[in-house]
Amino acid sequence: SSKNAITYKVNFNANGNTVAATSKSCQIAAVYNNATQATSCSITTPVITAPTSTPTVVGYNQTASATSSQVGSNTTLTVNATNNGKTYYAITRKAAKTVTITFNKNGAASQTDTSGSASTATTVTRSCTIAAAYNGAAQATSCSVTSPKIVASTNTPTITGYSAAAGTHSNAWSQSTAKAVSANATYYAQTTKAAVTRKATYTKNGGVSAIGKTSDTCTIAATYNGTAQATSCKVTLPSITKLAGYNTGFWSTSTTATSGTAAGTAVSLSGNVTYYAKARDTTKPVWTVVSTSPSSGNMSSSSSARMTITFKGTDTSGSVTSTLTAANIAVKVGSTTVTPSTKTLSAATSVTNGKQYTLTLGGISVDGAISITIAANTLKDGSGNANAASTITTSVVVNTVSISKATVRGGSITLGKTLAKVGDTVSYTTTPTSGFSYAGATVVCSNGTKTTLNSSTKSFKTTSTCKTPTVYPSWKRNDYTIWGGSSGSINNTGGVGNHLWDGSIDINYYGDTNHLRFQSHGGATGQASTGNSYTLKDFNTLSCTYNCGVCPSDSCSFRMGILSDRSQWITSNSYSSAYSWKNPNVLNGTATFNISGFNGAYAVGVKMFVSAGDGHCIFNTMKLTGGKTYGYGNTGV
Repeated sequence: SSKNAITYKVNFNANGNTVAATSKSCQIAAVYNNATQATSCSITTPVITAPTSTPTVVGYNQTASATSSQVGSNTTLTVNATNNGKTYYAITRKAAKTVTITFNKNGAASQTDTSGSASTATTVTRSCTIAAAYNGAAQATSCSVTSPKIVASTNTPTITGYSAAAGTHSNAWSQSTAKAVSANATYYAQTTKAAVTRKATYTKNGGVSAIGKTSDTCTIAATYNGTAQATSCKVTLPSITKLAGYNTGFWSTSTTATSGTAAGTAVSLSGNVTYYAKARDTTKPVWTVVSTSPSSGNMSSSSSARMTITFKGTDTSGSVTSTLTAANIAVKVGSTTVTPSTKTLSAATSVTNGKQYTLTLGGISVDGAISITIAANTLKDGSGNANAASTITTSVVVNTVSISKATVRGGSITLGKTLAKVGDTVSYTTTPTSGFSYAGATVVCSNGTKTTLNSSTKSFKTTSTCKTPTVYPSWKRNDYTIWGGSSGSINNTGGVGNHLWDGSIDINYYGDTNHLRFQSHGGATGQASTGNSYTLKDFNTLSCTYNCGVCPSDSCSFRMGILSDRSQWITSNSYSSAYSWKNPNVLNGTATFNISGFNGAYAVGVKMFVSAGDGHCIFNTMKLTGGKTYGYGNTGV
């Protein structure tokens, strides 16, 4: 018996590469006489030629996308029933590439490491991998790396970024930013502190007429990558032209300095600064008046009266030292040196080129104009020059007599002066309130003595024994006509129009003959009152002239008085006076009622009664009389 020969074949796919053959076969020999036939045969795989993009030959694999080989190129492959007819794919490769970027902190305080933590190490790294390429495919040229976060040093606090060179001071790669990289490289952190410009301002001060310039600048250069910046730069102080009478000038940053730096000197500026050109004078400081309060006029000698003198001590150099106290100031009234009961000196305040004080004076008991003399050597300038004695005169005159006026009901007076010297005549004008007349005055001294002036006198002379006189004017209330008289009218225009009747009676006011007439027609009672009310406090008496005809009955009477309620009859003796007569009598005369106890406002009324028949009364002039006089002892207020 026998078995035939068997031929096996394997296919080869270039798979993006080049292969020497696309297939290969081998044969298993026939066998005879029950001999055992072989199960496989061998071939040599074709040579793989790799392309430049994937230059490394890996081998063959039955999976086209495989990244490893099952059999090599130009290598013996055993072929059997399992792989007979199978296709093998050529595999070539370009290996993966790891790119590492080194970041140098380059003077910064720190950078973040791969875990995100701040690292103070000189360098930290970041890496990425460019993946392997297979079978002729082009490999990627880059992968992505994210730069660290930079923490700048305090010397150069501004972060620029990263640069490929340590000293470029530019930004090629911002911090915490992703960037494509293709090769290992080193980048350097870039931090900076910007350049600073400093300015010197030059100002003229006392004793200087001109300066060479008014300003100057210099620049402190920028610094980088942790290097400390310089703290100053330099300028040269300009020239100074001094005024005549002043010493050589100098520059200072203080307005009160007495010495400083010469012009032409280079000085360092650590910040913006103002320099003052100064020169010290050779003239003496002086005391001069600023103001007085009052600025002029009279001042009382009272212990509570005050005047102030504000004065200043100045020098053209602008620098003065004062040792002034109240004891250094003499006070005169006229030519007499006095010791005021009040003499206080304020603390010094600074004014332009000097010091200012306010002197308060009071309690001066001598008549005359006030002046002060300030002692020499109480004020010195920066050069040591001292003042001479200085006298300051004022327009304020001490008057030792202080006049006041009292408030009295009935008018007012205006004093010609409230302060006077002993022996002065003090006049006043009078303004009586309507209805009052001036009735003289009483001048009262604090010791209780009094001088009485008559109604034709409106002045008095001051004396040394009466330093605080008070003038009490006297005002007398004039009589007031309610109706009747020459005017033929009712004062205050209230009219006589409020009437009450009980029986038949006519009540009329006749303006042409100036009288109020009652006419009864049988037994009747009637009452009339004024429409207006009148203030009674200034009078003592209400009076009215009357003329009543023959009483037609056995009882006729009338009451004249005041009313607080016009709707009520006059009945009370407390508010009226009563008069009566009988047939065949008549009644003529003047009715009066004492109103001295009434202070309010009341209407005036008349009530008439006739028991029977026709009877009449005529009430002529109605007046408020007995006017009160107000003055010293009873001011009425």
